[in-house]
Amino acid sequence: MPERGKTGLPMGPETQLRMPLADFEALCARLAPRNLVDATGCLQRVREVKSEAEVAKIREACAIAARAFDRVPTFAQPGRSLAAVFRDFQIALLAEGATGSAMLPAARGRMATAMSSRRPGRSACAGAMS
Repeated sequence: MPERGKTGLPMGPETQLRMPLADFEALCARLAPRNLVDATGCLQRVREVKSEAEVAKIREACAIAARAFDRVPTFAQPGRSLAAVFRDFQIALLAEGATGSAMLPAARGRMATAMSSRRPGRSACAGAMS
């Protein structure tokens, strides 16, 4: 990289450093006079363009998730704990074809969000089933 060069990296609100701040500051000092610049917008524009293979994978992931969510009424019943409902939801995702690593954390977040309005001491579906 030229001595006065710039390196672009994401610096937007969803960026995670994933290293100690002191190490990052040491890296910046070693790179000087080169600069790190915000390339968030550029990277977002590049990520917006999907190949046919990416679109196919996204469609399949959505189909797997949709089939698993369609099964929720079979195991989300009044009196069952959120932990039990979530465990059965994970099983449904796997049964529908999820590989585990990518979809399960996202599904947990969606399931937890859906169930978060319940009061302590109530079952996962109390008041949520109509």
